Amino acid sequence: MSEVDLSDLARGYVFRPLSDAARSRATDAVRGRTGIVVDVGGGTGAHAHQWTGPGRTPVLVDPSTAMCLEAVRRGTFAVVQGVSQAIPLVTSCAELVYFHLSIHYGSYRDAIDEAARIVTPGGLIEIWTFAPEAMASSALALWFPRVGEIDAERFPSITSLVGVLRGHGYSVSVSERPESVTRPAAAWELAVRNRFVSTLQFLSPAEIDEGLERFRSAFPDPGEPYTYSIEFLRIRASM
Repeated sequence: MSEVDLSDLARGYVFRPLSDAARSRATDAVRGRTGIVVDVGGGTGAHAHQWTGPGRTPVLVDPSTAMCLEAVRRGTFAVVQGVSQAIPLVTSCAELVYFHLSIHYGSYRDAIDEAARIVTPGGLIEIWTFAPEAMASSALALWFPRVGEIDAERFPSITSLVGVLRGHGYSVSVSERPESVTRPAAAWELAVRNRFVSTLQFLSPAEIDEGLERFRSAFPDPGEPYTYSIEFLRIRASM
């Protein structure tokens, strides 16, 4: 499978503003924590921006120049360009290492190894991801059937993630955190056209057109609210 064009995805982020639920996920992760908190693969920094506060030093790590430049414009946290498999931070420096839909970029085993290296003994590794077996029933797969197949290949199984974390000696908990999203039909179509989700980059223009034609048949009024659910899983690992 080809690589995701992160510069193109950065442009698509304009069409995926931070939801209240995502804001809550980010703030909950740092509750009661001080020191360095790291968002790995954090894109343009929407989550790290939520972490500014007394006693905390938010750090964004992302491999994309376009993402990092946009993150720097926020000006509320440190930005470090780098990949999750070789995080350019010193050992045992972070109270939190946070992956929000980024653990599937590259080797998840190496990313977890790096997270375990930079987190403090009393720190937390938190991963937000999807279960591969649920991909075929996702909201995008409803309109673009090949999405389920693509994402099932891209995302590591929950069992594998938990196994690697436990191999590092962590106590691990897994919980379901569904999020309901509502937006006008026209806004959702525009987001898809701009490939606001990385998986859409793996679909051909014809597949996009066919899927959106099916969508418009179901939602012919551009202003009609379109509500769908995103089935997040949270994995928390601590000593």
